[in-house]
Amino acid sequence: MLTAAPPPAPDLATIAKEAIANLDNHGRPLVSFVVVAYNEEHNIGRCLRAVAAQDEIERCEVIVVDDGSTDGTAAVVRAMVSELPPGVARLVRHHRNRGRGAARATGVTSSRGELVAMVDADIVIPRQWLSRCRSELRDGGWDAVGGTPVPDGDCTFVHNRFGLVPKRARPTTVVPGGNSLFRREVFQQVALDSSLREGEDVALNYAMAGRGLRLLNISDLTVEHVESKGFRQSVNWLYASGRGASRQLVRYRQVRVPDIAAAGQFAVCLTAALAARGPSRGRRWAWATLPACYLAAAALAHLALKFSLRAAPRKVLEAWGANTVLLGSYFVGRATGLPSALKRPRRPSQGGARDNSGPAPPPLRVAVVSDAVYPFCTGGKELRSFQIYSRIQATGARVQIFTMRWWGEGARNTDHGLEMLSLCRSRAMYKGPRRSIAQAFAFSLGCLKLWNVGADVIDADQIPYLPVLPVLLIAKLRRIPVLLTWHEWWGEDYWRQYLGPWGSAAAHLERALARLAPQLVVHSPVTARQLRNAGVSAERIAIVPNGVDLDLLRSAPASERRFDVLFVGRLLAHKGAHLLVEALARLRADGLRLSCGIVGEGPERPRLHGMIVGAGLSDEVALLGRVEHHREVLGLLKSAKTFALPTTREGYGLAVAEALACGTQVVTTNHVDNNAQHLVQHGVNGWLCEANVGSLTSALEKAACSPIERSSVAATGARGWDDAVSTLLRLYGRRTGALA
Repeated sequence: MLTAAPPPAPDLATIAKEAIANLDNHGRPLVSFVVVAYNEEHNIGRCLRAVAAQDEIERCEVIVVDDGSTDGTAAVVRAMVSELPPGVARLVRHHRNRGRGAARATGVTSSRGELVAMVDADIVIPRQWLSRCRSELRDGGWDAVGGTPVPDGDCTFVHNRFGLVPKRARPTTVVPGGNSLFRREVFQQVALDSSLREGEDVALNYAMAGRGLRLLNISDLTVEHVESKGFRQSVNWLYASGRGASRQLVRYRQVRVPDIAAAGQFAVCLTAALAARGPSRGRRWAWATLPACYLAAAALAHLALKFSLRAAPRKVLEAWGANTVLLGSYFVGRATGLPSALKRPRRPSQGGARDNSGPAPPPLRVAVVSDAVYPFCTGGKELRSFQIYSRIQATGARVQIFTMRWWGEGARNTDHGLEMLSLCRSRAMYKGPRRSIAQAFAFSLGCLKLWNVGADVIDADQIPYLPVLPVLLIAKLRRIPVLLTWHEWWGEDYWRQYLGPWGSAAAHLERALARLAPQLVVHSPVTARQLRNAGVSAERIAIVPNGVDLDLLRSAPASERRFDVLFVGRLLAHKGAHLLVEALARLRADGLRLSCGIVGEGPERPRLHGMIVGAGLSDEVALLGRVEHHREVLGLLKSAKTFALPTTREGYGLAVAEALACGTQVVTTNHVDNNAQHLVQHGVNGWLCEANVGSLTSALEKAACSPIERSSVAATGARGWDDAVSTLLRLYGRRTGALA
């Protein structure tokens, strides 16, 4: 139980003077704390002292929004604010209670900070809360983060009244409104719904996810929830929460665990009502007790989920009884809220003219099937998918990613802005230098679960080939339109090189799948030509171009770690990192020492390490491994002098496109299977060479001795993802019949 004393109050006057000086020097605070309070005179003092104890609080401002309190909340706040010079902390009051949505909106509108922190008056944040949240925003590239409140809001009465020890459970909302940190830019893209008295944080999470913003719940960052509602207040609050949850279900069409529990209660009540119509009075009474039994069982399961039940049996029984009443109030709210929710528009207005002659069309439902997904895998294929599908979701479509379970527990994950569902447990994708056939079979079997998918269109990855078979079969039987994203064409020669005697069979499978697919999506004209040569009709091939996240690129700072040469890619033999190490060794022997960073993981890493040590290049060449956040990769690209990718096979070369957008010259090969070469204009934004050590050595020497101006490289152009998204949406429309 989190009953530790609150952090000691700092010298508020000293903090205030430092804050005033900081505002004079920097123009606006680093962080605006928006503290929302309604009748919280007993809690607001602890909350504000915890806020004042944060690191770098001298660079912050504190705005307390009193939402029409009728107790002494405002007096307590004024007493604390009066200790500070003007401008550091201030009180904003609503003359009447307008609800949390309006209170938060008022606070955000009144704030000036580069970051906006929301803290409820009944939350006590730990001393490291701000520094931890800021580091996740800065280093992780997230747009909004939040900690885990303990105990959760739906069980504070039980905790306070019966003293059960709460568990740290993941909140149902990724970024809880009671403790959260946002980039200022978030509120330039989405707005708080000031009409909502509760559930405004859930609506904000959906709005942010719909815009493709990245959300993170920091599961190990615990905040103390000291809510002090009585039993009657808790009953009323849970009833209102139930009504709000029904509204959210209708509005956003995303099913959560509370929705399933409420549906079970409704089903049991309906079954009991129908069965009780029988002639036997005894059976009628038996059926009538069924809803109460379900409610009691659900309340016990909820209690076990939220608390440790290692307490006196009497306390546990009393807590169970109270929780049963509270959960019953929630279920009643769900039932009464559903009819009114169905009368409202299902989705918030998107702006623009609308035809009111009929109901609004439901959102497009897209099922994406891929065994590897970003950010768990950080290759170009995975990053491309994340960029495109995040933006498609931002148009109002519902995107579900069906993949392996890359995360910890649970079959569903929404921590990264997109809804991900597991088809099977995660397995190693490589066995030695090759893709694992066992993993491909396991994922193929998992794809059979797609039989129950509710989607308007299925968009599946070509790789690793075998899962395409169940996807095409299920799409055919369920009559769901399907597209295959075909990243690259291998052909029989490469398959024989890759698999030996089995290569011919694999090549026949590749050709058969390409011909079976009703629609193929490629991102390179070269791949489109190869598919046509394999017998696929041109009408079934669509080019969806790649792009660069220009907003992230502009905001990413250049890395302090600067390399003469940078390599980014999976460490596979055909990527050519070994050629790069050999070329660097030759250049050093000729008197030209170049530092090099190699970003990536893969089966070639042990071999590369041995080559680096054997050539005596340990001081010049660094194996950086996997870089967790793409913002850091862009920072490395910005600070590097040359980007090298001596590959013999590349479907597109997203890292090459990003390097050019950063103004970094590129060295890559002119191999026939390297599609990245088409992004490079020899001598204009980079250098092309043969896929051998001698030619690569000459190209690197030319890049080092006669570098191309960064402005000239960047001027060769970088496009965003808008073209890809609009093209893919048109394809979806044609496949589903939404477009003529």
